Amino acid sequence: MDVLPSAVLELSWLTYIVARGYSSPASRAVVAIQHAAPDLRDELVAMWGDDYQCLPDTSILAQRVGALLTDEADSFLHGLPQAAQLDGTGLELLSETPEVRQATLERLDRLRRDAGLLARYRDVLARTWELVRGEWEETGREVVRRTCVEWSGELARGTRLLDMLSARHILRKPYMARLIDRRHRVVLTPMYFASPQGGFVIDMTGFLHVGAPAQPADADRLRRDESEVVASRLKVLADGTRLALLRHLVHEPASVMDLARRFRLAQPTVSNHVRLLRDAGLLDSTREGTRVVYSASGERVGHLLSDTQQILLEH
Repeated sequence: MDVLPSAVLELSWLTYIVARGYSSPASRAVVAIQHAAPDLRDELVAMWGDDYQCLPDTSILAQRVGALLTDEADSFLHGLPQAAQLDGTGLELLSETPEVRQATLERLDRLRRDAGLLARYRDVLARTWELVRGEWEETGREVVRRTCVEWSGELARGTRLLDMLSARHILRKPYMARLIDRRHRVVLTPMYFASPQGGFVIDMTGFLHVGAPAQPADADRLRRDESEVVASRLKVLADGTRLALLRHLVHEPASVMDLARRFRLAQPTVSNHVRLLRDAGLLDSTREGTRVVYSASGERVGHLLSDTQQILLEH
């Protein structure tokens, strides 16, 4: 088993934060991503549609140009046009559901056929990486390098891979753990920007790529951090008018003007409520001519409620 860095896997996690709207605020760079997330997410939705989701396409593209298992992302970003020209023949993606596998192949195909779309996608990825580049070069790369050495030592002493992962890591699920025996090679990557309970498992066909937080989780600190994140998001809902707007947008998309008329509120008041809901990652937006139409993401509201339940009830 190899233990290697992957700046592109870090970038994949950051796009997950953009898509979901939040993560444990472990670093100043992640906070910067959270502030930029609504605008970046709008651009991703404009490219991929309202059902935009994070897929393993970045890892696949990076591997094609030999830029996945390195501690810098620039080679991937520069090589993206070349990587996109190859098709998805031979990709098994055993770590993904059939739906995600099909969506991944379709995205790769669109990037191969549409140079304009590829340029826009590369720009969003590059802008996302620029938000964290400073912290990565100052701190993150060195933390990952040291962790690679430590984890290699643990594995050499006979520690099992699963014993090195948190109880909530996706590879601990039985159907995922079986993938370890399906691939001759497993690559473990410490991730600096991942939240303490974050992580990835991506079947790259040639090997199984496992990402896990580089810094061990302090249980008490983890509980405080997770509680702070959820509390800040619940605080957004602690207003009757804002909650009523959200309930309306779950069922019927509307512009700020539409909402102001429906609820008999001043437009600046509605704009402020919508901004807070949007910054919390609970709204999607689309442009229709000169109007911006908002809709509530039922999936993200569901994530918030399930995360709250999990945090309150777990031991």
